[in-house]
Amino acid sequence: MVDRWRTSSATDGYDGIRERLVHIAHLLMGGVDLPEVLQNVARAACEVAGYDRCVVVTADPDGIHLRGQAGHGVSVEDVGQIRLELVDVPELAGLLPGREALVLAAEDVARAVPEEYVDLFEVKGTLIVIPLSSSASSEVRGLVFVDRRGRRFTPSDEELQALVDFADVAALVLQNAVLAEDSRNLAAVLERSRMATELHDGVTQMLFAVDLALQEALAVPRLPAAARAHVLRAQQDVGVSNQQLRAALFELTQEHAPVRPGKGVEPGGPRTAGPGNASPRPGTVAAGAYTERWLADLRVTVEEFFRRTGIGVDLQVRGEGRLPSPEALKALLRTVREGLANVHKHAQATEVMVVVRRSDHWWMAEVHDDGVGDPTALRRTMNLPDSWPQPDKGYGLHSLKGQATRVGGRLWLSESTRLRGLQVTTSVPTEVEA
Repeated sequence: MVDRWRTSSATDGYDGIRERLVHIAHLLMGGVDLPEVLQNVARAACEVAGYDRCVVVTADPDGIHLRGQAGHGVSVEDVGQIRLELVDVPELAGLLPGREALVLAAEDVARAVPEEYVDLFEVKGTLIVIPLSSSASSEVRGLVFVDRRGRRFTPSDEELQALVDFADVAALVLQNAVLAEDSRNLAAVLERSRMATELHDGVTQMLFAVDLALQEALAVPRLPAAARAHVLRAQQDVGVSNQQLRAALFELTQEHAPVRPGKGVEPGGPRTAGPGNASPRPGTVAAGAYTERWLADLRVTVEEFFRRTGIGVDLQVRGEGRLPSPEALKALLRTVREGLANVHKHAQATEVMVVVRRSDHWWMAEVHDDGVGDPTALRRTMNLPDSWPQPDKGYGLHSLKGQATRVGGRLWLSESTRLRGLQVTTSVPTEVEA
């Protein structure tokens, strides 16, 4: 093996090293994604002054935890085992924040590196540690360790300066790589959201309409047996398509609603188990009573709105089907309450319509008015983050959107096709029949 310590970088002074740094900067910039950039950092750190091995660890956002990310001249699997907490290694903690290299003689390495890593990498000689920190930013990206595979050596001032300047460039390149990766991830999330929206607004509503039409066909008196069999088969196909679509929508929106450890979520939204939370089985007496109670609450909501405002409401309940979960039914009822409240406070409406559509796979609640609401402006406010603190400007709809999402449904705003004002709609899936 060529002893790279004897290269010109060690003897020609800093001017020769500076040319090498320019070359290294171009190397670092050539990375496409974050893992490749980190690997380039590890390789380039060895190139600065002819080192044999390098390990790169990066800092978590809390600035306390460090994780092995890349290496050169060492095992990738070994690097992946590195987990450090700065409180456990005060020698390294003293480097941060800062831009000075730490040179450790062989007998001093154990003070700065936990014993298990000294043994894992067989660190027996001089070790140099450089913070991945930029003069343009106070944020520390991590640490770079370089050595000569267990040999003792004394680095020159030029070498140490070169390492610090290298870390300055590497920290900026790493920051750009992180931002680029965040941008790509955001673009992917937005694309999944767009696809989910198009599927929900287009395909699910079409399937819903087909399901209602099939139910109406089955209600035709003296329907021939052959025709009834075809309709039932079509209805079964629609049900399967609905379940597959719900599973696809769930997968597409996983980035928006991450599952907490220890809590599973089924396709179509969260389900709460247990006799106290499960909705009654379809077709049972309990299910019928449960539906009647929910419809009674709906009628009371509409009647209270009329008494409070004097605005009449055309209430329509269409179709039949399995029940959604209790939480989903709450979301539908809250949609009506929130929609009517917004009509009273903002819409200047004279006519209101509430429509509940039911099928075996989806239930929908729609609130139409002939008022002055702007669906585009409301959609913007509804999409603000959860911490948005202005409850008088769309917070209710924003909160309702989150409630609908948690049960596997969706809330959207549009121009009313019936009354030419605003239309607020929430759709929720029904419970899957066991």
